[in-house]
Amino acid sequence: MAGMERTTRICSASQLNPKLLRALSEYCGKNKLGDPARDAVLCCETVTDRNAMNRIAAWLDGSPNTTEQLGLILTGRVLFWARAGDRSATIALHANLDEFSARPYKVRFSKEAGLEICGAIGEKKDRVAGRFAFGPQDDARKFTDAVVQAVETANPPPKKWDIPWLRWLTRRGDKQDR
Repeated sequence: MAGMERTTRICSASQLNPKLLRALSEYCGKNKLGDPARDAVLCCETVTDRNAMNRIAAWLDGSPNTTEQLGLILTGRVLFWARAGDRSATIALHANLDEFSARPYKVRFSKEAGLEICGAIGEKKDRVAGRFAFGPQDDARKFTDAVVQAVETANPPPKKWDIPWLRWLTRRGDKQDR
């Protein structure tokens, strides 16, 4: 996005921004979710700097953060994340891998990428959708691929119907099923 610069890196949980790590620890302690830093399979951090924002965009956004940090920790069963900004509160949430779907997405006209998730977030069972924006670095793609693979392992997509008398609907002129 114009006027924004995102940097994503894979790191250990102990290398996350201390503010993010503290928020995750407090959230997990309050909700009895264990220690995400100890159970981490993979962790990444994205820093977003809004270096140039025109007046109209600033007016439309209100008073946006000039710097935001996003930290994600992938464990064997859960994806944890915390977000902090220089003008906003720090929040932490989680999603069980078997309760949501994930897919990568690309930002048009940009090299940036991200992760789109849809499912039950936190303790609520309502289905919600959201996106995590990452920078153009290879670490962003590696982390996204790891999350998508972990979600597909924990929550495999449903198998296609294999009803013999319906096969003719999917055939495209081949005679191998006859």
